[in-house]
Amino acid sequence: MKKIIILFISLIILYPTILIVFSINKSNTEEKINHLDTGIKEEIEIVTSKNNNSIKTFNIHYTIPNNFSDYNITFKPDINSLIANRPILDIDQTTINLYIENKCNHDYTYMNKSFKLSTNNQLDINNIKIYRAYNTALQSLLNNNDIDNITDNIINQQLINLGYEGLSDLFTYYLDYYKVTADNISDEVIREIFNGEITNILESNDDILTLGYNWIYDKIITVIFFKQPYYNNNPTLYSIGNYMRNDELANPYIMESFMDILKNKKYELPGISININKQYYYKSFKDFKVQLFMTWSIERTDF
Repeated sequence: MKKIIILFISLIILYPTILIVFSINKSNTEEKINHLDTGIKEEIEIVTSKNNNSIKTFNIHYTIPNNFSDYNITFKPDINSLIANRPILDIDQTTINLYIENKCNHDYTYMNKSFKLSTNNQLDINNIKIYRAYNTALQSLLNNNDIDNITDNIINQQLINLGYEGLSDLFTYYLDYYKVTADNISDEVIREIFNGEITNILESNDDILTLGYNWIYDKIITVIFFKQPYYNNNPTLYSIGNYMRNDELANPYIMESFMDILKNKKYELPGISININKQYYYKSFKDFKVQLFMTWSIERTDF
């Protein structure tokens, strides 16, 4: 049985840095201030839209104190905690604004291509929550029986009756039904697999979960910087998957804002927007928990 290959390539680069991490209080706290062991202060302001409680703006401020002298700093805002446990549609139109104030007596510069946007580098099938859709292939397999029959046990037996090994071959059955291979599966076929009436039955086939995971991060979840041109003919250009494969995608915008972090100066990178490409979204993904990680580094220019 042919397996789907994970499309993402990890681009994380390791540097000898000070790692800056903060945790978020999961209550309704609107502001949190952390004084890190390094002496750097973090201020996180959470602003909720008056018209829509699911639309939030995260203002993340970093202050480098006047006595700071470390040569390298890695900023790692815990975006994942900020959006944790929210349904996928609820993170649409989330805005992140980043600020750095340098009060120390040293100048810093952005470490080229150090900015990364990524999902979890370790794919955990057990934590992928995607509902099974009663698609045309399943309707054919089950002879258009009631949707309640799309359980693992019934599908397993039907596949065995057709000569497959059972539920583990469900994706292989899909490939055969739609007359494609895992190497040339089209967007139209993937849409067909996840499109259809759903119940509370979660998908359990590893290959189909992997397919849905890749679809979500390659098509649905996008991050747009405020000066990036939007291409209507390529709405997935700024998908998380593309950022993971192309470290040049965000680099120019980070360099424009944080190229030079001079002493006694303030800098900002506003308008980073998390968006949902609704034309690729299906109800099968309604309870999928998005994971999003961000990091970048600066280094001293005076040695």
